[in-house]
Amino acid sequence: MHQMNQHPLSKYIAWVLAVLLAMPFAVLCSGVDAQIRGEITAAVVLPIVLGRGLEGELLSQKATAAVALALEESREFRIISESNLQRELRELSLEPPLSQAEQIRVGKQLQADKVISGTLHELTINRHTGECRVRLELRSLDIDSEAVLNGAINTITTKRIPGWEGPEVRVVNEGLREAAEATVAAMLRTRIPRGNVDLVDDLGVINLNLGARDGLYRGMQMLVKRGYWEPDIEKVVMRDIGTIEIDDAQARLSTAHSISGQTPRTGDKVYALYTLPEIVRVQEHKRHVTSSLRKFWALGMLAGLWAIGSGGGSTSAPGADVHLYQTGAGGQPIVRVNVHRGWNPDADSTHDWLFFRGESPGFPAEVDDRNYLVGAVKGGHVDYWEDTPERRVGLTFEDEFTFLDREGEEEDGDVDIDYNHLELIAGRTYYYKVRRIVDPWRPIIPIAEQVDEELEDVSFSVDPADALSEASSPAGPVTYFQPPTLSRPTNGSTTVNPQDVTFEWQPSTGAGEYRVFVYDNPNFNDPPVYQHTVIWTGQSAMQYRVTDFTFSGDRMYYWAVGARVSGEPAPKVWVAGQDKTGWVLSNIWIFQTVSMPPPVPSAAGQADGPRRPGVRTGWWGERPIRQMPRQ
Repeated sequence: MHQMNQHPLSKYIAWVLAVLLAMPFAVLCSGVDAQIRGEITAAVVLPIVLGRGLEGELLSQKATAAVALALEESREFRIISESNLQRELRELSLEPPLSQAEQIRVGKQLQADKVISGTLHELTINRHTGECRVRLELRSLDIDSEAVLNGAINTITTKRIPGWEGPEVRVVNEGLREAAEATVAAMLRTRIPRGNVDLVDDLGVINLNLGARDGLYRGMQMLVKRGYWEPDIEKVVMRDIGTIEIDDAQARLSTAHSISGQTPRTGDKVYALYTLPEIVRVQEHKRHVTSSLRKFWALGMLAGLWAIGSGGGSTSAPGADVHLYQTGAGGQPIVRVNVHRGWNPDADSTHDWLFFRGESPGFPAEVDDRNYLVGAVKGGHVDYWEDTPERRVGLTFEDEFTFLDREGEEEDGDVDIDYNHLELIAGRTYYYKVRRIVDPWRPIIPIAEQVDEELEDVSFSVDPADALSEASSPAGPVTYFQPPTLSRPTNGSTTVNPQDVTFEWQPSTGAGEYRVFVYDNPNFNDPPVYQHTVIWTGQSAMQYRVTDFTFSGDRMYYWAVGARVSGEPAPKVWVAGQDKTGWVLSNIWIFQTVSMPPPVPSAAGQADGPRRPGVRTGWWGERPIRQMPRQ
């Protein structure tokens, strides 16, 4: 060691060894620091803009606060305070809503990575159930790329509140909170990483290192940026080069073509641009229509010839089935219509769904003043539609779409409907039919003549007319009825005789079969302590008496009565998050039994002998004790 220290190269060797030993720790520390910086994003939340029909500064403030809280709770964002935002807005003389350029200015002044803006499109409260429906859209502007790279739009409906009569503030707050959490989660879930241009061939085909697993899809537009060294500021500045569109997305790679600006070069960075879901659907629809038109040209021509002879609609009818649906015990039932797409060569060519209701299976599914039309829904993918009992007059439905004619030219189509939703009447049996608005594949069919009757005038216009599909076969029957109303034992009663309990309720108009359910837990976790089916025979009040030893003394029990129509589809119902399909349930009531009296002491000399049925006495009288069979 002494000799090494005296060697001329010893100092250099020691320095190299020290550097080599310290490198792993330096790399580790820098990696941890980069990880921390990468996980936490500084963001500023702009005031949420209120959509049409909504107003009030307080509502905007509540929505903004809910979004900021949801972003903070995701643990991926550090939210810049509202006071700092308001200070910068005053200094820059800006007033929300801000343009994209103004958002970039504010974000840079506050040293934010992202600027979050949004629109509250809908906030409605069901006056009967306390449900709050909220539709919220969020957009995330990236300061470095100066583009909106992420966003989401989401609709939520809060749970029903049994016996709700207000106030609205709590319901609104809960709805905004759930909508903010759901939309932020969707925005984070659909993030697409930054990619690179791997190759641009002689034909201008752009190859990227991102694919379908990264969230890319055919038709997606991406921003291309290139780094330039700026000697004045001694840093690389990313500048816009142009925009490209994805042509094909494989699992881990994709190809694209340039649609604006310069042709990209190898090494350029690409960022996925956020596009509204409605625009994405239209773009995807156009691409599928073009592909389907090529594949099924001959089939389409054959279908057109068949339609000329038959005079039918443009496509075959969808299918449907119905049942009553209840979201909780005692809740107001609705009719759920499950739809099935039916045959169609292009799965995304459906634009709208029309739902019709009649009282016989042969009712005509037409849009006129007979008011068979009760619902209209936009979108190609609809799993079900729910018919509520409320009466609504003067409803409107409008939609626009594009399609390719037989010459391959793009044409515009539209739907314009004025209609009424008649109420569901307890005790009546209904049938449902479904029609679609699709890309036209057959010659124009005539529109049913309009007849002026009561209510608001109904009008119906589809251009072109052959975009309207055939009607489905009638789905049903389904009889609409309300839940049974309980009478006794009264809710909360604490003086119920466990050996003699009479259950009484008022039957539902239209239902003929009832079942008494008794549980020992409020969530109705199976199995029930007791259940029994009773058939309605015309009485105005129904009851069933239990006089055996089913119930214990000094116990709390939970009971409800279910109703149904024999021979019809089983109603769907959820209780405490559990599927209790089979019966429309009443409210859940509680009763408590009184304590059982102590047993009569055994006679002297018989303690070791066989036990025999004795007699227990109580304030309700004497009753022999029966031996219970072994389970």
